[in-house]
Amino acid sequence: MSRHLVAFTSFFILIQTYLFEDVHSAASETLEVSLLPNGAGVRCDTGYDLSMEDCIQKGIDLGGYVKDNKFLGYWRHLPFGCSMEGQGGRIFYNEKPEAINNGRYSPICKTLVGVRCTTGHDISMEDCAQDGIDLGGYVKDNKFKGYWNNLPFGCSMSMVDQGGRIFYNENLEAVNDGSYSPICKSL
Repeated sequence: MSRHLVAFTSFFILIQTYLFEDVHSAASETLEVSLLPNGAGVRCDTGYDLSMEDCIQKGIDLGGYVKDNKFLGYWRHLPFGCSMEGQGGRIFYNEKPEAINNGRYSPICKTLVGVRCTTGHDISMEDCAQDGIDLGGYVKDNKFKGYWNNLPFGCSMSMVDQGGRIFYNENLEAVNDGSYSPICKSL
């Protein structure tokens, strides 16, 4: 039986059904965003793109600026959706869905805070390392199992500081701080 994996990260663009549960209140009125690192091919995951209306304000909140009120376009070298040239740079909104980031732009995405695998779709600890490696991650010094409060329960991959490092968290009550991409079984 073949297994299908889903990673909720800009590093892996998979055409899959995303299976997750948001453990934060759906009634929250504050839209939290993350500025992803710039890099070739980096973009927001499906469902984590900002609207054009939110792009300018959230980009300015992150230290960016709009030049001559021109930020909307149809480019092949910027990631689809909202992005900023580097950190603190010019803000853009790209309407071309198939565009590929040339590496100079940092996508601005809805955050992964609180995102984890839906119950029953968690990867076992035994499969976590290999499944993460199959998705382009790595295990550092064979140390990936632990009990953390800021990583999602189960198998995940770092999106920022340790770019792609794989972890297995045994803490069922943990809440993703938005820096980790859960690795889940799909349907």
